[in-house]
Amino acid sequence: MGCYGDGESGFHQPCALCFDGNNIWVANNHTDSVAKLSTDDGPHIKHYSVALSGRHRPVALCFDGRNIWVANNKSNSVTKLRAGDGGLLENYPVIGISAKNCHPRSICFDGLKIWVANNNDSSVTAFDVEN
Repeated sequence: MGCYGDGESGFHQPCALCFDGNNIWVANNHTDSVAKLSTDDGPHIKHYSVALSGRHRPVALCFDGRNIWVANNKSNSVTKLRAGDGGLLENYPVIGISAKNCHPRSICFDGLKIWVANNNDSSVTAFDVEN
């Protein structure tokens, strides 16, 4: 058993986890970032931003076999990061069924599409995966 994180770890309101086959990814809600923890060498932590500007508030993560997808509650968006190096590939707007802010809350991959549950819009949005 181990506990990872302290005042200098960079974890700030961690709220979601996912596994990419090699590493654990952590959504840091307060810092608009995700952390990548190596499972091979212990608490080796790298941080990657999900935002170029503004508040995104990441709340959920999933892995599509190649990329990490992040549901961002505040910005009504989904971020696609390259799992290998954490590079920001794209931010996609989440469009719901109404004009309300969707507030994405969870995300998953079914082998073909990324599915996002939109808490405030009472809807689900699907994205085609383009690796």
